Amino acid sequence: MNKFSLLFLALFIVGSLISCDTDDDAHSHESDAVSLNLAYNVGGQDFAYGNTYDVGGTAISFDFAQFYMSGFSIVDDKGNMTMLEDAYVLAKPSQTDYVLVDFEGEHIHMFNFNVGIDEATNNQSTEDFTAYPADSPLALQSPESMHWSWNVGYIFLKINAMVDTDGDGTPETATEYHIGTDNLLTPVSVMVHEDTGHDHEDEKMIGLNFDIAQLFNGLDLSTGASTHTGDNIEMAQAIVANYGSAFSKQ
Repeated sequence: MNKFSLLFLALFIVGSLISCDTDDDAHSHESDAVSLNLAYNVGGQDFAYGNTYDVGGTAISFDFAQFYMSGFSIVDDKGNMTMLEDAYVLAKPSQTDYVLVDFEGEHIHMFNFNVGIDEATNNQSTEDFTAYPADSPLALQSPESMHWSWNVGYIFLKINAMVDTDGDGTPETATEYHIGTDNLLTPVSVMVHEDTGHDHEDEKMIGLNFDIAQLFNGLDLSTGASTHTGDNIEMAQAIVANYGSAFSKQ
């Protein structure tokens, strides 16, 4: 083999190695779309509107149950945090999957979020609120509103239910648990501990369970008491204090 051929072969091998390194580096930094799968349940039982459940010894059925999630962040196993800017979810029993963000890490250790809406968005002007497209979680919701008024802001958690107050096992008294206002925006953290793998799948899923029964730990529902936050702040605060125990990894 002459000198020219040897030089050409050497350059070809070096070029191939550089190309492989570049491809490997690009692959190692590839982002995967991360989605949230959120499953409602009541004390481990499947959730369904109209079904009767025993919560703390009181029969209860649900007519409406939704809540807002915002302020998302993902923490990897090295402690690096990825913030999900301007991401909002209106969690509904009828919808389980929500696309959140592209994530470059290979391990999702902690998944953090707030139940509720950040102060700036919660205190927006009428013009800002009415400018959202109809499919935005922040837009006016119908037929059940998730907003009190332009001055008060969003209802962070809204549950309408029937409870059994006479002890016959049949829910007959209408109750409402409506939580909101800036000072009740509440952070929640769930250890997910999942490897993303970067195996060219289209998205990675964070699976969470939401147990409505946990919201009422320590509360006697048989009294028929309701809260719209301001009219029964003690009950609102007790429900908010239970947010952390209501969420768990699937």
